[in-house]
Amino acid sequence: MTCLSVLGAGKIGGEVAYLASVLGIIDKLVIYDVNTPFLRAQVLDLMHAGLDIEISTDPWKAKESDICVFAAGFPRDPSVKTRADLLRINLPVAEKCSRPLHDYDGVLITVTNPMDVNNYFFAEETGIDPRRCIGFGGQLDSARYAIALEKRGIRGQAWVIGDHGEHQVPVFSTLPEADPSTTRDEVLAELRNDSMKVIQGTERTV
Repeated sequence: MTCLSVLGAGKIGGEVAYLASVLGIIDKLVIYDVNTPFLRAQVLDLMHAGLDIEISTDPWKAKESDICVFAAGFPRDPSVKTRADLLRINLPVAEKCSRPLHDYDGVLITVTNPMDVNNYFFAEETGIDPRRCIGFGGQLDSARYAIALEKRGIRGQAWVIGDHGEHQVPVFSTLPEADPSTTRDEVLAELRNDSMKVIQGTERTV
């Protein structure tokens, strides 16, 4: 049996829980949110979908899961200039969510920003092997990088390393053709502004 735990049942956490359940890739779900009425509504929504899975809202059962997704905290909205600015308000959230995960032997996927800092915090605070603490940002930034390249007719491995967000490092050396500096500058500028375009339309993003 495969168990997924989701800490933070908002837009991202709620969708992860729903998709994992409806796709039939989990048998058990642990879902938790500090907003109890909202959490209750999310659970009811899952139950009303007729999904045949066991659901718990006890955060301490997260330690029994195979995969844990940390998506709790405050999202970045138009008033927040950088992801790093979320550290002050989201680190206490990470601290609370880390308590059930001490010596956790599953895989932790961190979504909440500042993602890299939170990822490091969980590895240090809980004793989880850092190789099992995975930040979601690299995947997201790489997807945005691939789109930016494709718009310019460039195809190849779109890899982004380094800090998620404003200080990301797109790897141009893996591209199959020479990449003029003008294209590099354009792509870098686009990647750094991509998230703000989403924020302006939805008022939040990762």
